[in-house]
Amino acid sequence: MLCWYLTADLLFSSRVTSLAAQLQRQVELLTLPAAVDTLLNDPQAPQPDLVLIDLTMPGVDLATLVPRLREIASSPKIIAYAPHVHVDKLATAKAAGCDVVMTNGEFSRKIGEILA
Repeated sequence: MLCWYLTADLLFSSRVTSLAAQLQRQVELLTLPAAVDTLLNDPQAPQPDLVLIDLTMPGVDLATLVPRLREIASSPKIIAYAPHVHVDKLATAKAAGCDVVMTNGEFSRKIGEILA
């Protein structure tokens, strides 16, 4: 399983990538929205089965990103998360068509299950 993880939070992302390694899952950490564009425009790039989106990452345009992810052959599962106080960001992720939208707390508790 290949997972793309869009986040600027390098502290928490190290927990996710460490857990993924324990589960023998590959995680591609993408800290800039431009990195996602590069991968989506590269026909040779491996396609993800899962995309994790930290909604606090600056510059992420879900209205554009989610449909582009849906166009790739693997049509990955898309999970977005944000602090519970970011009600608008959570609602935007739901409206954009993310498969699962959760709070940071939920994401933190379920990350092992998500990656497994």
